[in-house]
Amino acid sequence: MLMLYSIQWIGTYNQFKQYLENVKALSSTIAGVTFKGAYIPSDEWNYTLLFELDQYANSIQLYQTFVKKYLQPDNRSNIALGKWTLLHAPEELGFPV
Repeated sequence: MLMLYSIQWIGTYNQFKQYLENVKALSSTIAGVTFKGAYIPSDEWNYTLLFELDQYANSIQLYQTFVKKYLQPDNRSNIALGKWTLLHAPEELGFPV
């Protein structure tokens, strides 16, 4: 399963590089989660972060970890807006391939 985190970044590029290092370190603490990198999509988002997950429960844990770390009123990051998207393979949902 893949998870996309699309963001609108309002900080500097150097701040973004540091944010990516933090994301990599944070995601490495969650078993079954692999941070695959940051990509620049061809839509309204500045960046999309890609994660590979072993199971659905990892998506909940990853989201909760991000909320606790980056989305608290006293610890706002340079993300103006973000959107999480899960990408399921057909067989993960029980569809015949």
